[in-house]
Amino acid sequence: MVINSHLVKNLASTLAIAALSACQIAPYTQNKTPEIINIKMLDMSYAPAKIDVAHTGRYRVNVSNTSAIPHDIVFSNGARVTVAPGKNESVMLDIPEGGLTYACSMPGHSDAGMKGIVVVNNEDPPSAKPVGSAKQNQAKPAANYTVSDPKAHPITHKSSRCRRPHEPFATPRHKP
Repeated sequence: MVINSHLVKNLASTLAIAALSACQIAPYTQNKTPEIINIKMLDMSYAPAKIDVAHTGRYRVNVSNTSAIPHDIVFSNGARVTVAPGKNESVMLDIPEGGLTYACSMPGHSDAGMKGIVVVNNEDPPSAKPVGSAKQNQAKPAANYTVSDPKAHPITHKSSRCRRPHEPFATPRHKP
């Protein structure tokens, strides 16, 4: 069997070109560590309520709940993280060109002001422009909201330490 040397050379050069082309289709990319965004959950607000990022892309969002009640943060792209009181959680977030909005989905929290926006290069998303001054945008608790500590012992009126409404504070109680 005689092999045509011209055919072998053409085949070798075609394979070399294909290999080089494949290298250009899938260029080497470095694994970049994502940038970090930190958000604090307060009683009925987030700090900061407006986050300005320099570019689109993947970010790691660290969320800490500094209040005494559970909260969550739900971004307009569907990313969500729930954080227990005094705890920290994180979520990976892809921020698009138009930015994102976020809010707490617990009943009444968003209405009380627990919401915010992520903007790219200080460009507000069209549906999320804040109104008024920064002081007006601060969250106020709902009218029927009371702060409570779930770890505190309940106060009972049958306790020997409770005074009766008609007794003065300094009078010790004695049983006959």
